Amino acid sequence: MVFELIPSGYRSLAKPPSFESCTRDVYPEGARPSSEAAKAILAGMHSLLSHLHGRGICHGDFYAHNILVDDRGHALLGDFGAAGFLDDLPARQAMRMIDCENRALAILREELFGPED
Repeated sequence: MVFELIPSGYRSLAKPPSFESCTRDVYPEGARPSSEAAKAILAGMHSLLSHLHGRGICHGDFYAHNILVDDRGHALLGDFGAAGFLDDLPARQAMRMIDCENRALAILREELFGPED
């Protein structure tokens, strides 16, 4: 239903993990975004996760294959099927969920730009 509202030109940032990549998303050859687009994607996803967490929501499935992007780096996060309310969890578990999503954001950064030197 929602996909009908998304303008044409958006595509998945990556494909889901494979047996070869184990837990990492698969980026088709030559399909990685430009440096400027990657910066915009990462900034948008950081802002989005901060917004969700600040309102007590955890996405629960934050990976590149759930991010739709256009050529400029505008990004939309989809697949909220595993999302939940952090207030429904004990405080310690809620913090672990936030930590996991922040780690997933760091992995996305590494996938887009390579490891930090």
